[in-house]
Amino acid sequence: MSQDVDHLLRGRLEVLKLDGDALGREFPEIFARIKTNCPLCGDRQTCVMDLQNDPSACGLDADCPNAEVLSTLAALSRLKD
Repeated sequence: MSQDVDHLLRGRLEVLKLDGDALGREFPEIFARIKTNCPLCGDRQTCVMDLQNDPSACGLDADCPNAEVLSTLAALSRLKD
């Protein structure tokens, strides 16, 4: 995965079983927006705590600026499998 992907976003992508490289190829504009939103988020501590406590049970907080898009991409990914 590209080095310009924020470490918290990397963690979320792993939990959601999303391939950042594939997202970048298939949805470049959407992934660029996601990569921009994550580091600018005002509630990064929630992400840190979720990923440290139990990443497998970690959902997307409603305050996450990428929650809706990441949830949709995860759902689409499961349909492809």
